[in-house]
Amino acid sequence: MPLVRDLTNMWLLSLATAPATLYRGEVHSARFVLDGRREGLIRLMYRRTGLVFSKRYQHFSQVLPAPFLADLERTHLPAGAAPFDRAAIATAFLGLFEVAGRHLQALGEQAGGGFEPRWYARLYGQVADDLAPFLR
Repeated sequence: MPLVRDLTNMWLLSLATAPATLYRGEVHSARFVLDGRREGLIRLMYRRTGLVFSKRYQHFSQVLPAPFLADLERTHLPAGAAPFDRAAIATAFLGLFEVAGRHLQALGEQAGGGFEPRWYARLYGQVADDLAPFLR
């Protein structure tokens, strides 16, 4: 349970601070945050499957269930988007944090607690509002 609580707090901090990079026009930093948090999501997915995180990324299709891979796809920029398009980055952020929340909640259920869905949903809603100006 303490591990899930610590992971949740880390994700809440990332969620709360993500819009700042876009508001400051720091698109390179925003992409860095997005990519780093995606790795964190992959670590969550590995933990949910009971596996130790691997450095061999080419085996995702062998260790992660199809729904996890579909979730992972939602965290990337939309097809055809420019690499530093703010709307695309904002969309990917929202997908990433929505997916992370579901995986944190499932991990919390597996561990017997440590995730507070109400607080995560509340902050997610605030961040979605903060990112709304960047969305098309």
